[in-house]
Amino acid sequence: METIGYDIASEKKSNLISMAISLTVHLLIIFFVVYLPFFHRPQISMPSVLDVTLYDFPEEFSGDITAGEVMPVEKPPEQTELVDPSDAEIKRMKKRKNDRKPPAKKKDADAFTMRKGMFPGGKGTTSGSLKLDTADFPFMYYLSMLKNRISENWIPPFGSVKSGETKRVVIGFRIERRGHVLTPVVEEGSGDDALDQSAVRAVIVSDPFPPLPENYKEATLGIHFGFVCEM
Repeated sequence: METIGYDIASEKKSNLISMAISLTVHLLIIFFVVYLPFFHRPQISMPSVLDVTLYDFPEEFSGDITAGEVMPVEKPPEQTELVDPSDAEIKRMKKRKNDRKPPAKKKDADAFTMRKGMFPGGKGTTSGSLKLDTADFPFMYYLSMLKNRISENWIPPFGSVKSGETKRVVIGFRIERRGHVLTPVVEEGSGDDALDQSAVRAVIVSDPFPPLPENYKEATLGIHFGFVCEM
């Protein structure tokens, strides 16, 4: 009986050892299958990064591009070779430049004609211009009277202007409220003292003018009167 009991115990022990070995082997297999790939991942080589530039196709191109096909490239425009002008061409350009007429002199917007044919032979013309120190003087009747009176009293000296010549002088003065002239002076001379003094005398002889308009509130009115004489 004791022998039989020992054999059974020995067999049980042997079975337990076999089961433990089998369980250990299975656990190792599971470990290698599940966890081993994480420790020995294969290295994968990635291609280098390439810079790619995309171009739009011309509007007139509507077909598909096949491999190996080359798009036509437009040639840049040819540069024109610079050639030095000939002597004849240079002369023509100079002549064309000399033939250009100088721009006509602009006349004052407020210029007016005084008299024509005042010199012997019906020659000579006098004209004038009038500017004020203020823009707030709407009394045109007063300015018209002032122009007429001074024009009648201006007599430029004979011979002061030659044929084809034009001279201009500007006289500045002020008119006080009662119409009297205050100190006329030559603001722009003509280069001819006799002509300048004749313009000053025309202003002095015209004194006094009518009183300034009542609705004009300033004490004086500044005048810049231009005298022009041309032959």
